[in-house]
Amino acid sequence: KNKKKKMVSHHCRQTGQITPSKNYYSLLLFATIFSILAPISAQEDWFCGLNFADASARCLTPCPSGADCPSGESCFSDTSCDTSTRYCGVDANDANARCDTPCPTGGGCPVGEACFLKTSCTENQISSPETPNGDMTGSTGIERVEETLEAARDAFDDNLFLYETPLGDWLPSSVYRFEGFFEGFRVMHQVGVAGKKIYTGGDCDHCHMYGLVNVAAFLAQAMKETIRYDACDENSWDRVGDLLMYPLSNACGQLGQSYQDYHCSEEEAHMECVVDPEMTITAVTHAKWYGAPGPLKCGPKSLYPQTGYWDYAYECNNPWAIPPETCTEYEGQQAGKAINDVPYPNAAGRTDIEGCCWWGRGVIQTSGICNFGKLNFYLGKRAFLEGRESRYPDIDFCRDPEAICTSEEHEELKWIAGFFYWVDQVQPYNQGGWSYMDELHKFVENGLEGEEFINSVSGIVNRGCHNPPCGTGELDGGPERAENFFKILKELEFSFVNVYVTPQPTSLPPSPPPSLSPITLAPVALPTEVSFVCGDQTDPVATSEGVDVTFDYEVHSDLDTKMREALRDVKESILSDIAVNLGCYEVPSASGRKLQDSMGNIVRLEASRTDLPDPGAAGCIMEVTNNEPTSCTPTRGEFTIYA
Repeated sequence: KNKKKKMVSHHCRQTGQITPSKNYYSLLLFATIFSILAPISAQEDWFCGLNFADASARCLTPCPSGADCPSGESCFSDTSCDTSTRYCGVDANDANARCDTPCPTGGGCPVGEACFLKTSCTENQISSPETPNGDMTGSTGIERVEETLEAARDAFDDNLFLYETPLGDWLPSSVYRFEGFFEGFRVMHQVGVAGKKIYTGGDCDHCHMYGLVNVAAFLAQAMKETIRYDACDENSWDRVGDLLMYPLSNACGQLGQSYQDYHCSEEEAHMECVVDPEMTITAVTHAKWYGAPGPLKCGPKSLYPQTGYWDYAYECNNPWAIPPETCTEYEGQQAGKAINDVPYPNAAGRTDIEGCCWWGRGVIQTSGICNFGKLNFYLGKRAFLEGRESRYPDIDFCRDPEAICTSEEHEELKWIAGFFYWVDQVQPYNQGGWSYMDELHKFVENGLEGEEFINSVSGIVNRGCHNPPCGTGELDGGPERAENFFKILKELEFSFVNVYVTPQPTSLPPSPPPSLSPITLAPVALPTEVSFVCGDQTDPVATSEGVDVTFDYEVHSDLDTKMREALRDVKESILSDIAVNLGCYEVPSASGRKLQDSMGNIVRLEASRTDLPDPGAAGCIMEVTNNEPTSCTPTRGEFTIYA
């Protein structure tokens, strides 16, 4: 169920889609409860079926405890089923070719893949470490981050790094590819700039998620700023003046900015590039729509005494004109022309392009004499000439800032320029009581929910503060940036785990060695979020033994469903159903009345109020038919019963 009436259906992997039913939860979970309370020795060839032949033929539902079969089926031993040949894949051919992700239970595959039961793979086969979505068990920190990113290589190139064509189609970018991104990422977390490195989390079980969310926040901005335009150089996009045209002096700065006046702080002023009025550069990328302005350019007044505007409506392809006209400003041009008859100022009043070679370049549009100067000081030719370690000793970013876009040898430069901005301006951001690093951690620890974090990050990148309007105005493209962010997280979620935040340690006496005998629970405050008392028990935890029960299920939902709310509602329904059938009532209860006799010796039920998505949970191996696109979330539920 869902409070906003979004479609959230639950279905059984063995029998197809069913209507949400409390009885379904009862049958499934009671089988789980009693199989745990009265375990039977596991049998690998025990499977469910309508009969022995059906169980041996389908090999779909293992029943190692002798129970847990769907309604109408029984558990049969000594079948010919072999779980060692079960592997995940996009399709059967993919599963057979990769043999990298076993699924012996029939589920637990990464999002977008299914478990194929009778492949040619065996459990003795060794997976290639470069295989997409391979087993990452045991890896943490930067190793886990790199493995996750590499596993999602195709998703980045085919689904995320897309640009919009003039006809509105979305195609893989030709400028920004995973290879350049990953090389730039590795440079920035291994070497960094001036001791600043891209944050990748830490070495705890979930710390890689901090690093992945940091990368996702960075890429969400890049997809909006440049990737969607397939551009490395800044486009001319600011229309101003009486004619609402595009000034050719937009190269000097747009929205009233002046890039050559973007100075460093007093402490870092020695790193700045010196403005050379004779420098002449023409951008190598530009917008591609019908009549789009040509590439930005800069040059001395001796070459360009004055600058006018770009007329995007001009019909330059006119064979009937005298003399005939053709579009020659750039390849693929269909309309538009630079008009220099009279000066036409940009928003800052400039009518020339002398010294205006510092427009944005790279994936986050690095601009200004300070930023290019820092790149040169730490990574470029200046570092080399002054005896410091330099990754690019032959590139002078102050003499040739366009190298970021033109270098074929170092395609990662487009990314490194953006990463440098990120580690220099975004990661250390801490203003007005809002700290980027603190909020990043909170976002992960609170279940990756809500848009507040990414909207604040977008404000920092786009307007210089976490709470726009500020700087040059309102946040531009906020919803698109947020959509990009969650789209990236969706592609990376196969690597996410449940997050358990450890409280600050306190001084405690040494713990006694663990006991192998059953644990007797003391009457202490219980840490769970919701508790149920069963039957007429007055002190049910004083001498009872607790058993943890875990179970897997899946939730199919509309793409815009807030899963945190949906999973809370589903868990509420599950717990309510179990409590009723066990004869339990919630503590505190409004009435405190006994619903029915307690089942067996069960005296108490405890659980968290919600479950969390878990890519390791069995599920999402069958499609649910619906009129609208849906997503499937594999989830691991848990509760504790005392008897």
